[in-house]
Amino acid sequence: MQIIVLGMHRSGTSIVARLLNMMGAYFAPEKVAVPPTTANPKGYWERWDTLHLNENFLTALGITWDNFSQFKTTDITPEIQSKFELKAREIILGLDAHRPWMMKDPRFCLLLPFWQPLLEIPVCVYVHRSPIQVAQSLKTREGFHKMLGIALWEKYNLHGLANTADMPRILVCHEELMSHPVAAVKKLHQELLDCEVQGLRLPSEKEIRAFIDPTFFREHGDTQLQNTHINHQQAILVEAFENGTIFQLELLPNLSSGAAEILQAYKNQLDAAQEALRLQQQITERDAEIAKRAEEVAERDAEIATRDEEITHLQKNSEALKQTLQTQQAQNAKYQTQVASYRNQLLVAENQVTTLEQEITELDHQKHLLQTQLTETQETLTEKEQIISALFIKTDTQLHQIHKLIQWLGALNADIKAVFNSLTWRSGHFLTKVILKFMFRKAGLTAQDHIQETLGCIAAWQSQTDVTDNEPITPVSIRTSVTPIKLLETTTAPSLSKALIQPNPKDYSRWIQNYDSLTKKIVKRMQQRIKEWDYHPVISIVMPTYNTDEKWLRTAIESVQQ
Repeated sequence: MQIIVLGMHRSGTSIVARLLNMMGAYFAPEKVAVPPTTANPKGYWERWDTLHLNENFLTALGITWDNFSQFKTTDITPEIQSKFELKAREIILGLDAHRPWMMKDPRFCLLLPFWQPLLEIPVCVYVHRSPIQVAQSLKTREGFHKMLGIALWEKYNLHGLANTADMPRILVCHEELMSHPVAAVKKLHQELLDCEVQGLRLPSEKEIRAFIDPTFFREHGDTQLQNTHINHQQAILVEAFENGTIFQLELLPNLSSGAAEILQAYKNQLDAAQEALRLQQQITERDAEIAKRAEEVAERDAEIATRDEEITHLQKNSEALKQTLQTQQAQNAKYQTQVASYRNQLLVAENQVTTLEQEITELDHQKHLLQTQLTETQETLTEKEQIISALFIKTDTQLHQIHKLIQWLGALNADIKAVFNSLTWRSGHFLTKVILKFMFRKAGLTAQDHIQETLGCIAAWQSQTDVTDNEPITPVSIRTSVTPIKLLETTTAPSLSKALIQPNPKDYSRWIQNYDSLTKKIVKRMQQRIKEWDYHPVISIVMPTYNTDEKWLRTAIESVQQ
């Protein structure tokens, strides 16, 4: 449910709002709640956003909470409503998340026609207090005359009663709340339940008495004093409020003529005070402007006196300047003659500069041609070097293959020697000689003779290769050589097949000597090439592996990086 608390200012609406909050009605988060003041130490239990919206709405209507003598409900036009409707909907939407909730502001008496269409199921809690006590409280807080306070009470209540006529209403009497707080709160709670307001609880008697402090009930104007200040029409309203029939009145009276006159007089007084304030501001502004102009006149007079002194001084200087001018004119004539001479010299220098610029241009052209030729020559040289490098790489490959072939021939030589020295060969060779003698035939060239002749040719070729390897090969800083090995040896070597297929892993030095093709010359040549590279690799190590676990590969790479 949506509970709207309204009534005339200083009627006790704040007390009722707090009691509703104690019952469980939500009203605002802490930062949005209006804090207590000395005028209302128990708190206002209002929202800043609602208060500001209502005040801005009144400003848009051209009135204030206390100066609205000509206000009519019809003054609330759709154009003015549209300016504030979005903000009002935001406030109600935030409150609807915490039903039941309540909003309290005496200005609802005037502005409820704007708020009511935005509400779904509102219930009005209407707070009444005697007009004389309201007037006394306004006199204490605002300094208002009692008759003005009573006139405001009448106009606020007439608007409030008219604007809540078609809504569920509950009347709360301030005097009953102060004199019998527990009974009044129980009655209010029951009437809210009768209006189908759910989710409320009845505060305990201790809570009620702790909050309602009679010491804050400072205005005690009685009926006798009240009757001396109110008119007949206001007395009818008071009687209807006090006997509880105010909501049953079929026709509300119009604002009494006395109240209308008082409110209009108050408006005229405020208008006159505002006009007087405006005139006083104008007078203050004019006085300030006059003082400013007087200062400006004094400054101008001082400037004129200063200018007169400056003129006199300038006149004295003028004569001296005339004499100086004549001297300067004579010097100028002399300088002009010198300038003419300098101009002639400048023309000669400019001609020389032009000639030099032409020569520089020609030299630049020649330089450009030479640079072009140099670039072309460098490109050609680069291409030749690339071709030479490719040829030397090919040569290295071939020499490497020759080196392997020589190793194989060496192994083959050792195997052949082993064959010739074997018992089988020697016995067969001896039998062959015996048979030839018996046959009276002369022995010719045998396969052994042919093999030894071939091995001799290979040894001669190898000795020739040893000589040429010691000579430089190219002028391009590329060196290619093959470390020679002795082809014919006197010692007995294992057969080629055993050397290739079954190397002894313990005899590593012999294995390296027979099968490792990476010689010192090749290593040196590779190092020389690496130095000539433009970009060097971070790691220049190749580790061939086969089916190796990842952890061993990572360990190997980390060891190289370290």
